[in-house]
Amino acid sequence: MKSTGVTRRIDELGRIVLPKELRTTLGIYALYFLFAPEPSL
Repeated sequence: MKSTGVTRRIDELGRIVLPKELRTTLGIYALYFLFAPEPSL
């Protein structure tokens, strides 16, 4: 995978938004949801 050189911030709800140009470049045309388990101590 080639590096885009762009760092994205994560908002207060844990979401990352990729710009349309980056989604098109990476071939992402559908909605994707990523879920992570709750952090455990």
